[in-house]
Amino acid sequence: MGGRRWLSPATAHYVSLVVAFAWILVCARGQWFFFDEWDFLKLSSTDFLTPHLGHWSTVPMLVTAGLRDLVGLGSYWPYLLTAVLVHLGIVHVLWRLLRRAGVTPWIAVLLAFVIALFGAGSENILWAFQFGFLGAVLLNLIAVLLVDRASRERYRRGYAPVVALTVASLMFSGTALPLIGGVALVALRRVGLWRAALLVAPSAAVYLAWYLYAQSNPVYFMPPGPSGYPVLSLVGRMGGFAFRMLSGGLDGLTPVPFLGLVLFLVLASYATVRGPQLWQRAPLALGLAASAVAFALLTAYSRFDFAADTAASSRYIYLTTVLLMPLIGLLATELAGLHRGVELAIAAALALTTVYGGHVLLQSGRAQAATEQDTRAKIYAVVDELAVHDVDISSRPDPVYAPSLTVGDLRALVAAGALSADQLHPSPTNGGQK
Repeated sequence: MGGRRWLSPATAHYVSLVVAFAWILVCARGQWFFFDEWDFLKLSSTDFLTPHLGHWSTVPMLVTAGLRDLVGLGSYWPYLLTAVLVHLGIVHVLWRLLRRAGVTPWIAVLLAFVIALFGAGSENILWAFQFGFLGAVLLNLIAVLLVDRASRERYRRGYAPVVALTVASLMFSGTALPLIGGVALVALRRVGLWRAALLVAPSAAVYLAWYLYAQSNPVYFMPPGPSGYPVLSLVGRMGGFAFRMLSGGLDGLTPVPFLGLVLFLVLASYATVRGPQLWQRAPLALGLAASAVAFALLTAYSRFDFAADTAASSRYIYLTTVLLMPLIGLLATELAGLHRGVELAIAAALALTTVYGGHVLLQSGRAQAATEQDTRAKIYAVVDELAVHDVDISSRPDPVYAPSLTVGDLRALVAAGALSADQLHPSPTNGGQK
């Protein structure tokens, strides 16, 4: 897949990031604060070490509170941009990982572009709350890149940055845990067992200390895991949940039924047959794929009592698909090497996949905006009422899509200047909205 000198693969990648950024902004018009975001926006949220649904979320809590105090709630754009920029950071680091693993330049560019406009993962791209989830992913992908470049001779120089990245990632989201496992696997191949153990020991110790603190906190909450199930039933249900998540992300790449399932089975066979060679020359592909499996299993455990459809949630399949991309890239590279026609067919398929993803992203953005604008109208109706009437402070303006938000919380936000009735009047596409 050659190109003119003025359009090198690297140039094409950076152009694709700009194109993706512009398209995401188009798709994001009309979004607003939604569901869990209110947990961080409320002025009563002051304990930044308290877990959110079991996740250590100190960094997103602080960032959200800081933006609330700095710019208020009149515009969603400042909040959304934190997630969008981190998402594009993930895309860029993924491109570097693909090249590092040995994926051919143009296939790497196209695969990264597929993720940039991955419509099936829209929840992570168009919802500012996912900044924490994405931040944990980005920091650990950078750590994997650094560790894969490491050697025993350069171990000391690279130790501190990797430890800093993995420890910091814990404070974004519990998503960091399976990713740190991937860092450890790559380190095992590059620097050996005891050096790999030393790399992840600080993050393990820090997380244990936070976990013990969280358990001692009266407001601690961790989603319950399974209990009382027969072992075979437990294994079968968790395995089915994880399988649905892993194959569901690949299914979301195209509108072709069951293509994701076929691709997942092909990838599993490829990893099994090529495993020894990949471990020697591209351990990051196996490490990240293992992280995808670990994430799926841990999510299956922590969300065991949730509906089976939870496995295919947009925020989950986004991550599993990102983590499987290096393995997909290596398989595509091997197939492209068979014949020029195969290479062109792969390029065309990836280009069509990107177009499809961009279309799904636009449709998802419109659907989400419809719900969020309804929530916005309900909340501002209460804000208007507060200016002229006494309203029951324990009532909830939107118990479905803002279940934790009370009128008392709104009154505190109005008193602090973060919300005002005047913010309701700008149209959804101008400064008052995203």
